[in-house]
Amino acid sequence: MLRGHGLRPSVQHLCYTAEGAVRWRGRHACGSPASDHDGAGTQDGLMTHRLADAEVEAGLRLVGLAAVVGPPKAGAVGTLADRRAAGITPVLITGDHPATASAIAGRVGLLTEADPGEVVTGRALAAGEVPDVTDVRVFAQTDPKQKLDIVQAWRARGHVTAM
Repeated sequence: MLRGHGLRPSVQHLCYTAEGAVRWRGRHACGSPASDHDGAGTQDGLMTHRLADAEVEAGLRLVGLAAVVGPPKAGAVGTLADRRAAGITPVLITGDHPATASAIAGRVGLLTEADPGEVVTGRALAAGEVPDVTDVRVFAQTDPKQKLDIVQAWRARGHVTAM
């Protein structure tokens, strides 16, 4: 099993590396019981060993996909609509993929067919491609510092912010 983005801490313990940390992009893998793998290192009954990027991406066969959809919390759509009616400008700042951010923003009414807006990535922010972050309503793949920079930009314009 390779760990994908967004794996909840409650299940991370099911996938260990030799150092005890969950890693991604070919750094470590974990899988079936160690007894099936002669000479493999073990930790808590799972086979663990270090893999190079080339090893992870070689000889793969798609056997299935799994996805989890978390709908917006009850009342989120109405709450955001009430805030907009009161003159508050909601902004979504997430570390998630742009497609995920766009889907969430659409579900809660931040992006609509009438006002599709754009999803700005942390990479675009880092490259200086966004002249004014207060014109953007949805940010994706941002790191914690970028999130803080966005909030500070709003404050610098005289806005009150809350998260």
